[in-house]
Amino acid sequence: LSAGTLKVVPSPLLGMCLKLTDEPASSFQGNLIATYTEVGDLHRSESSQPLLLHAATLALCITHALMKGRLKFGARGWCSPPAFAISDLRHSITLVHDRLEHFGDLPLAEVRYLVSEIIYGGHLAVQWDRRLCNAVVDRCLTHATLHEGAEFFAGFPLPSTPSLPPSSSAPSGGPGSIEECVARINGMLEGHHERPSIFGLSDDTEAF
Repeated sequence: LSAGTLKVVPSPLLGMCLKLTDEPASSFQGNLIATYTEVGDLHRSESSQPLLLHAATLALCITHALMKGRLKFGARGWCSPPAFAISDLRHSITLVHDRLEHFGDLPLAEVRYLVSEIIYGGHLAVQWDRRLCNAVVDRCLTHATLHEGAEFFAGFPLPSTPSLPPSSSAPSGGPGSIEECVARINGMLEGHHERPSIFGLSDDTEAF
């Protein structure tokens, strides 16, 4: 789009046109589904530990959705609204994959530091925002949340996939596929009121 004069399309015609934009999701569920659908299979075919990589990928997607979701609360969400992007999530998943292949396990303290202080923290200039970023990452990336049965918040356990194939060749809609995992996430979040407490805020935040 341009504000300049166009010889191809007359200005009166442009004035009658509709402008269509693709806005990113603002809800936790919308952000989580959008990011997981895009990166859920990242490095899966190369991984020697696809189950653990999948659990960590989902935990990072939830981390990303929580931090993006706080933007809708304005200054109560972040002191200075950060410009988090899908590339931050991709770099975080690549970091997890590399550490898994190098160490055979996930050094969580190191991964949490690099994700919160370098990858996401690089967008943050305010001290309180950096503390908040650390708190969200520490909440989501734990030994408990990387195993089935752990809950990120009440009513939303980690939907791990014990039958996950060791490659990204899982049949569409079958066990371990992106579609199957998305359906399980939607099923758990269906009818779940998105309270501010999910994002670490007081439930009274909506009143302001």
